[in-house]
Amino acid sequence: MKTAAIIAEYNPFHEGHAYHIGQTRQITGADYIVTILSGDFVQRGLPAVEEKYFRAHKALESGSDLVLELPLAYALSSARGFAFGGVSLAEGLGCVDYLSFGLEDENNLEAMEALAKILYLQSEKPVYNETLQSAFKSGKSYPAAVSEAVSVAFPEIDARFLTQKQNSNTILALEYLQALHRLKSSIRPVAVTRRGLPYLSESAAALQEGYPSATALRAQLQETEPSDSSLLFPEDFSALLHYKLLSCGYEDLLRYREMTPSLAHKILNALPEFEDYEQFAMLLWTKDTTYSRICRQLACLLLDIKKDAWDVNAPTPYARILGFRKSAAPLLHRIRETSSIPVISKLADAEGLLSEEALGLLNLEVRASRIYDSVRYHKSGERLPGEFQKQVIFV
Repeated sequence: MKTAAIIAEYNPFHEGHAYHIGQTRQITGADYIVTILSGDFVQRGLPAVEEKYFRAHKALESGSDLVLELPLAYALSSARGFAFGGVSLAEGLGCVDYLSFGLEDENNLEAMEALAKILYLQSEKPVYNETLQSAFKSGKSYPAAVSEAVSVAFPEIDARFLTQKQNSNTILALEYLQALHRLKSSIRPVAVTRRGLPYLSESAAALQEGYPSATALRAQLQETEPSDSSLLFPEDFSALLHYKLLSCGYEDLLRYREMTPSLAHKILNALPEFEDYEQFAMLLWTKDTTYSRICRQLACLLLDIKKDAWDVNAPTPYARILGFRKSAAPLLHRIRETSSIPVISKLADAEGLLSEEALGLLNLEVRASRIYDSVRYHKSGERLPGEFQKQVIFV
């Protein structure tokens, strides 16, 4: 039995994602595909357009056999935390043979593996870590900080590609590969060349492509959605975010994950100009950090994720099932035998399966989904079952 894993957001699910699932099965010969999916909030620090069970259902219809939820702390983390969370979850299942991800050119995989190995083996080099931390403290984005640290510690390596535009797949792939090294994993990486325009393409042409970008699709959905749509966008959370910001002083802000003193001051100074979620993030954005990082910091504040909530350098402590194909029963049976982490199909069972710390991580997701569902209800009038009443999807 061969099993391949894909770490994804599917925000929203589109033809390129279905292509990736199909190519993964074809390239690896996998009997089963496991998708590790972000929940109701995604790595860009924004709410998912469609709720997690809807996206899980789309993945199952398009060839995935099992969909697991990536815990919120990892889903709302930097590329490193996001990648480590997904890879450690796949490793924890004990039966994943391949990790498949998208690249602009799959032929670059060998060179990227070599770079990832060097970075992993040498990342303890003092000059690398000192330069990296200095770059972070100066406000540089994650890609820019890593590129600078590599250029100083390993001048023989050309890492300028990390700061080129449309490089999100490259950065994530590099982090996936380093996570595999860090975990001493036997999972083999597989790259699938992306189809269509780059991920961040928003032009009309992006929608004419056979494989349009997720960014273009979100923009189209936001432009054409009716006022009572069940689709959610950042502006739908603006009132909640504004209230939370108005309720916080400087010391309060510093308690939230990824919050820095400089950003806390900026927030308080810019608060009178608040209009909506994305406008305020743009107001706080500077050339020394990424827009996504600003949004993640605001999302952590909105969802009450404190700095001590969970260490994303620790492996994912459980696997929560969102859905599976009925034909995947043998895979589930095998996971029950091989997994080194608890597998949760019913939230009610979690308390008896998880440590106090892991239960705290799961409760972050429960709270975030309750907030997401509440906003969805007030917008569309459609009330979803509570998080403890939601059923695993069977296809």
